[in-house]
Amino acid sequence: MHGPLPDSPGAVLYPRSCPQPGCVNDVKFRRQNLTAAVAFMAVAALSYALMGAFVKASSLRLPFEFALVSRNVIGLLPLAIWYLVTGRRPHAVRPRLLFTRGVLGFLAMLLFFHAIDGLPLAAATVLNYTSPVFVVLLSAVASRDARILRFLPLVVLAFAGVAILAGVNAAGTGLSVAEGLLSAVFAALAYMTVRELSATESSDTIVWYFTCWASAFSLTVMCVAFWTGAVELDSGVVGAAFSEPSEVINLCAVGVFGTFGQLAMTAAYARASAPIIAPISYLNPLVSYGLGWLVFDDPVTAAALCGGE
Repeated sequence: MHGPLPDSPGAVLYPRSCPQPGCVNDVKFRRQNLTAAVAFMAVAALSYALMGAFVKASSLRLPFEFALVSRNVIGLLPLAIWYLVTGRRPHAVRPRLLFTRGVLGFLAMLLFFHAIDGLPLAAATVLNYTSPVFVVLLSAVASRDARILRFLPLVVLAFAGVAILAGVNAAGTGLSVAEGLLSAVFAALAYMTVRELSATESSDTIVWYFTCWASAFSLTVMCVAFWTGAVELDSGVVGAAFSEPSEVINLCAVGVFGTFGQLAMTAAYARASAPIIAPISYLNPLVSYGLGWLVFDDPVTAAALCGGE
């Protein structure tokens, strides 16, 4: 693994009074990085929860492929504007690993969006957010460091609480449940790849390349859906949906909140190890449950209240 570049998010710059790790200032900087990582992850969780709500709203009338394309293609616009305004340019040090991150992240997104189409919002989100469990397990395997497993009981406990809160049950189809869990596995692998990339790539570069690859993949999925007849443009349903301004707003919001969450999540993993900050992402299912109750009339149950304790 390459060491952090001086201007990369994962770099730790020591002052002249602290020439090497281990001094008091080093401890202070590490704490500051951890605090920033937690804050970024909280912002990412909230952004992703809002993205999921808009995906669910759009899928009520449109095939999920439209939300998938919007998440990525629309997400390119604010990134491109930011590059034009700042004069920065994405610089890839490890393009192959960026491509791998793009594949893993897109597969996680594809499965999650399809699971949202077939499950209640909170249930699909909870299944997807088993990813911290897989992050801890896969990190222990990858690093061959069993000490990482000490975080596992806390992660499992947190997941158990939100699972009860969201009321996950057998109401969903087996295929949708399997998609939700598999999306969590791919998401965990993507998060670990982000942590590796953060040693040599800036956060905006990681997000830019991911969004570019995911845009290409999602457009390919849409073309396949047209070719196979899974999406029919001549049915009148799509035209009627797009005639409503609210549907256009829903799709645009998917792209904006998805990109904002991606930037915050990447910045978080650049500043702290995955097993430590991954559990913070459980804010997403909590917020998703609230949105499901407020917007989609998901019921409030005694089991849900127990899970939030």
